[in-house]
Amino acid sequence: MGPFRTTAEIGYWISSSFEGRGLISRSARELTRLAFEHVGVHRAIIRAGVGNVRSRAVPERLGYRQEGLEGGGGKGLGGYYDMVVYAMVEEDWRTSRGDAGRGGGRSRPLPPVAQPPGCSTPFTLNVYGAYCPIDSVESW
Repeated sequence: MGPFRTTAEIGYWISSSFEGRGLISRSARELTRLAFEHVGVHRAIIRAGVGNVRSRAVPERLGYRQEGLEGGGGKGLGGYYDMVVYAMVEEDWRTSRGDAGRGGGRSRPLPPVAQPPGCSTPFTLNVYGAYCPIDSVESW
């Protein structure tokens, strides 16, 4: 999450024993919805390894646009690798409802996400809640 809540980044990893069940697609769709509808960001991004076809299919399926290549942006056991950067802006979300025009999922009213207490810098929003980076907590 950027310092002005303008951009959210969604990342994912799943065990191979759970692949192919739509868990990542559904989770990424819901996190995208939360980012736009409840956090109020203007832009959401997803990065995926160039060679990771299944991971790249997620943002493409959700209607994210491919913006470019981030050379050496990822690191794995085999070293650094290139990442494809996908993004969606709020206007595109409102038009597509997060799934390339297929009607979107059900939307439940949720309270806005608040900055965690004592957090003076950007925070992370994930499926577990909002977390403040350790080095930005004002009081320990």
